[in-house]
Amino acid sequence: MSASSSSRSSLRALVLSLTLVLISVLGGCSKAEAELPDPETPGAYIAAKESATGRYRLYRVVAADPLPEPIGTRLHLIAYDETTKDVSEAKRVFKHGTLTPIHENVIVLARDFFKRDHGVVGYRPSNKGKPAKPTSN
Repeated sequence: MSASSSSRSSLRALVLSLTLVLISVLGGCSKAEAELPDPETPGAYIAAKESATGRYRLYRVVAADPLPEPIGTRLHLIAYDETTKDVSEAKRVFKHGTLTPIHENVIVLARDFFKRDHGVVGYRPSNKGKPAKPTSN
């Protein structure tokens, strides 16, 4: 094997290595979004289209009570003041905004509520049942 073919072989190996490193780095940049839960899961944040305005209001599922069929599930929601033009914008508001509750105890049947255009935009587990943090004096 000549010196030039050996250097070409080394150069190819180097290019291949750098390509693989670049692919793995770029692949890490497009981090997959965490999978969102079912819209009936307590802690799920939902954007649902309002018929009156055509905007998407944000809600949080507090509880889901299974009822006999054909009734289905009864949802306990918190409705927030924030509305957006679409579900994508609602995801950004959820991630970066402070939400202002306007109704703390909205009760609806899931089958009726989900007839509206909607999407799960985020999830935060409930603190219900966890001990309160001690306060310092």
